[in-house]
Amino acid sequence: MVADTHRYATINDLLEMEGRLRRDLGRDIRNVGADIRALEKRMDERLTAVLAELKRDRRAPATIPDLSELDDNSQTVYKKLVEVARNRTTITYGTVGRLIRRPPNDLGVLDPIFWFEHKASRPLIGALIVAAPNKMPSKGFFDTARAAEMDVGDDEQTFWERCRDEVYDYWAD
Repeated sequence: MVADTHRYATINDLLEMEGRLRRDLGRDIRNVGADIRALEKRMDERLTAVLAELKRDRRAPATIPDLSELDDNSQTVYKKLVEVARNRTTITYGTVGRLIRRPPNDLGVLDPIFWFEHKASRPLIGALIVAAPNKMPSKGFFDTARAAEMDVGDDEQTFWERCRDEVYDYWAD
């Protein structure tokens, strides 16, 4: 009988020890979970800081690049487009035409600007010029992008929005 009592005490001790171990393990698991969440938060904060730093590094120079290879009208339009980009807006073909006293369907200045930007690996600032009715660039913008072997894809609006946003980010103050 004494042996049975000792066995029960041992079983009770073991059960009590198991309970303590389970509580300790639960606490440890909760602490590890909290540590993981804290690490994830620090990683997110660091990633955000690194991305912000990269974005700052990609920013455009404070001054407009040398435009001497463009004619006077192209230079005028380019400078206006930089202003439009910094304001995160768009401008219509009609407004550009009035700026250089040309009809909106005869804006030969746009191709040289497109190729000027493309050659310099800058975002296509001409994406900010849109037709008044649909607020999208003309077919010529997309045709020129395809001629430059850019991946316009089937969804021209998505391509344009990406180009527009890249211009906004590049010229942001």
